[in-house]
Amino acid sequence: MRDINHLAQSMDNLSDKQIVELVISGDKESYGLLVDRHGNLAYRLALNILRDCDSAMDVTQEAFMIGYESLDRLRNPSSFASWIAGITKNLCRHVQKDRKNSPLSLDYLADIGIEPGDPGTLDLAEKELLLAMRKTIAKLPQKYREILDLRCTENFSYQKIADFLGISMSAVKSRLYHAKKEILKRLKKEGLV
Repeated sequence: MRDINHLAQSMDNLSDKQIVELVISGDKESYGLLVDRHGNLAYRLALNILRDCDSAMDVTQEAFMIGYESLDRLRNPSSFASWIAGITKNLCRHVQKDRKNSPLSLDYLADIGIEPGDPGTLDLAEKELLLAMRKTIAKLPQKYREILDLRCTENFSYQKIADFLGISMSAVKSRLYHAKKEILKRLKKEGLV
């Protein structure tokens, strides 16, 4: 039993590159480690883009299936996270073409951690501000919603966001700045801040 626990711990300590190499060399079961490691991030990315829990789950599963089938074409195995994110984004674009302007679902808000508080604990101004924030974030361009989700919900560092999205650190900082600026501008326009 001790050997099994030790083996499991050593597998968890492998880098993405090492796991990819194991899978390519025939250890197909190891792909599950990559799914476990990056599945939630791919799902949240899809959810952020699609705003629908079921569609996001479908896209995430399909992204990992495509990733598995195409793993031997991954040029840089250490960049698996950004590669699977790219596959996820492309699949989301296909879904979006099929359905335009879908409404923001309550499941989406709950999944990103925005839930209405107990009505008895929020005053009217707080309720209005919360509602305005939801509406404002939902109307932001996808690249801003994505950055806000990774930073505020996932608590990613700037570097981790850059690596995950395959963009520069300065692009991350710029998008966060512009997202916050846009939220404040829209809230001021509505007289809420």
